[in-house]
Amino acid sequence: MSDYLEILKLIETVDPADAAKMDRLDAQVFCYVYGHRYEALPTNYKDTHNFTYYPAHDLDAIAPYTGTIGIEAGPYSRSRDALKSIRPEGWIFTISNFDSEHTWFQSDGHKDVYGEILTPPVKTEELAELHAIISAIEHERTQK
Repeated sequence: MSDYLEILKLIETVDPADAAKMDRLDAQVFCYVYGHRYEALPTNYKDTHNFTYYPAHDLDAIAPYTGTIGIEAGPYSRSRDALKSIRPEGWIFTISNFDSEHTWFQSDGHKDVYGEILTPPVKTEELAELHAIISAIEHERTQK
């Protein structure tokens, strides 16, 4: 599965109360946006030396064994300000409630030249916008 499809699936299924998965999502988004390789934590820290990027909260566990320098990803899954930093140029994103209880949200993104992107319903406004941003970034990358 490509990186962007994996990220979209995680956005659609993550529980916002699961801090470890939200941190993983933030790290994967950072790597995708800035062209780095994301790797999950190795199961045996002492025998593995080639992993490069990890969620920041895992660094204390692996640094003594690997010497790996990790990343401090922005909280894209939880911060509208962090999302602003990765919005592709020329795109406009809006968020709306999907249901009357305000428990599911959708986002759409549009740019005159490309048309519109509409996300499936997700659990927070930030996740909805993140889904649309990742979709827009992939759209721009594949159109070049």
